[in-house]
Amino acid sequence: MKRSWTLSISVVALVCGAVYPFYDYIWIEKILPVEVRSGSIVQTIVASGHVESPHRIHISAQVTGTISDVPVSEGQSVKKGQMLFQLEDAEAQAALKQAQATLQLARNNLRQISELKLPLALQAYNQGWVNYESAKQHWMRSMALYDKGFIGEAAKDDSQQRFRIAESQLSIVQQQFMSLQEDGSEMSLALA
Repeated sequence: MKRSWTLSISVVALVCGAVYPFYDYIWIEKILPVEVRSGSIVQTIVASGHVESPHRIHISAQVTGTISDVPVSEGQSVKKGQMLFQLEDAEAQAALKQAQATLQLARNNLRQISELKLPLALQAYNQGWVNYESAKQHWMRSMALYDKGFIGEAAKDDSQQRFRIAESQLSIVQQQFMSLQEDGSEMSLALA
């Protein structure tokens, strides 16, 4: 037993003797010398948070629509009068074209009144006045002839009816002519 004990100690001593020169490289980290220099220290701090404005501004539109363009970024400073967003204007453009067409139609109506309706109404008024005067004179002659007994009551009534028709037609064409004057109803409607 003494021999095996001796042999064990000798093997351990031999292994320790073989490993000892390499002990620094195997078990301990090597510390190397460094030259000391002066310099600035850079330190970066990362933090999360949010920025709050001291005043809150609410923007509201009087016209509703779909926004088609936003030429500013969130948080960007803006100036008075600067466009913040643009609404789609297809509906407004259609309404504008319709209004322009209505305006052109009104201008054409005014032109038609001055070039066609007013001269025709004047001619109809003159013709109505001539027919009225003729029917009135015919009726007056018929009354005189009836009083003298030269024509019957049917002829007298016929001339009186023609006079009333001519008087009614004159009133109609007179109203049409008056409505086409500058202060008349049709002219006012066309101007509006």
